Amino acid sequence: MKKIFILILITLSILYACDKGEIPIDLIEPETIISQISLESDYKNEVFYKLKNSSVMNENLKTDWDICFNNGSDGFHIMLNSSTFSKITLLQNENFENVTSIDDSTIWKWDNPNGLLESTAVGDYRNTNNIYILDRGYDISNVFQGYKKFIVDSVTTTHYIITYANLNNSETITKKIMKNSNTNNIRYSFNTNSICNNQPNKENWD
Repeated sequence: MKKIFILILITLSILYACDKGEIPIDLIEPETIISQISLESDYKNEVFYKLKNSSVMNENLKTDWDICFNNGSDGFHIMLNSSTFSKITLLQNENFENVTSIDDSTIWKWDNPNGLLESTAVGDYRNTNNIYILDRGYDISNVFQGYKKFIVDSVTTTHYIITYANLNNSETITKKIMKNSNTNNIRYSFNTNSICNNQPNKENWD
């Protein structure tokens, strides 16, 4: 079982230079807290942690979701679940139903690990006819999860609407995904065709 250690240094006072005549302040040693968090074998768990009370607020399998949507009222960015080695390719000005395969010339993209919204593989799809094919990567047992193609029909201050399907056009679904200001992102699973409510309130974890 793999474990991760977090070392937290809390500086309770700061020693600073004093003018002549001032009473010097004794340095108080910082408090050190060591907390052990289990991520299980193969780092299969995602853990939400609160530093203030050294507590795990929630945890879930990293494969519980496929893509996530920015929750800001002006947000439109879509992020991939990089922990499953997922990647994405873009087609422009194609008919959704006619996109049924990929080939060796396909150019794949990944989210930049810097975490910046401007570095996402999906990019800015607004006012375009972009069709995306998502390689869903691998599950906990290292089994390939297949492909999904999707388009973003619309994004507003309150919701996203997406249409997605398998490459052979089976299981075509149009879904309205409501934004929620309590979390940073909305995680969505193509296995369950639903939002994954596994994130604590954004104010409750670090």
